[in-house]
Amino acid sequence: MNDEPIRICIKRVKDFRRQRILTIEGLAAPDGTLHPLQQAFVDCGAIQCGYCTPGMVLTAHAFLLQNRADTGAN
Repeated sequence: MNDEPIRICIKRVKDFRRQRILTIEGLAAPDGTLHPLQQAFVDCGAIQCGYCTPGMVLTAHAFLLQNRADTGAN
């Protein structure tokens, strides 16, 4: 929620009002191309169950958003 990982199981629908939500499906491109982070999990065989993997990928995504390295790229 708003680029922060949360435990969805302890939230109510009303808690998401006016919040930005990103799901594992929303991480991929509209044409179905996987996000580089998703693809890295696939390429490395880091796939668990349908509950664990989305949480790991989205938590890693949030971590990378919060800890961007300055590469000089735009």
